[in-house]
Amino acid sequence: TSDRIRDLLVGFGFQEIFSNIMASHQELVDRMRIAETDFAQLVEVDNVMSLSYSCLRQWITPSLLQVETNSSRAFYPHRMFEVGEVAIPDASADVGSRTVTMLGAVIAHAGAHFSEIHSCLDLLLYYLDRPFTLEPVDHPSFLDGRAGKIVSNGRVIGLLGELHPEVLEHWQIGVPAVALEVEIDRLLEEV
Repeated sequence: TSDRIRDLLVGFGFQEIFSNIMASHQELVDRMRIAETDFAQLVEVDNVMSLSYSCLRQWITPSLLQVETNSSRAFYPHRMFEVGEVAIPDASADVGSRTVTMLGAVIAHAGAHFSEIHSCLDLLLYYLDRPFTLEPVDHPSFLDGRAGKIVSNGRVIGLLGELHPEVLEHWQIGVPAVALEVEIDRLLEEV
């Protein structure tokens, strides 16, 4: 399924990136405006050698924004994605977290908006034959009223929305950007 998703996104005009599952607390929490919220729960590494790699990412969007920060001189629009692993804190798991496969996608250009990323999600889930609905969600990384959680078969499988200007400023990104996150493992679960 991950390969099918990769093929579809490349067909939609996205470029695939590969990034490290490890990152800093600043990248995963502070720059994303989620400090002191439930979204800020991380798996942190004890006795780290470098603060740059002190946590395991809980979502892929910060990794994509790091690439976007480094790509500011490339011609727009930028459409990139990653299918990779993230670590979700889970007290019921043997090691206190579970590793899941996620899809993250970001579109950045002067006219990027919610409908653009929504149409990509719509097309992706159409080809995967997965019905879904969107429900409003309050998430500090996104603009109020411009974010939604993705629900399929009664379960939340991800979120999407327009990134908040403060997030873009923290990453030194000078154009609007939209993002999408889908938990592939949960997408494949049957009711």
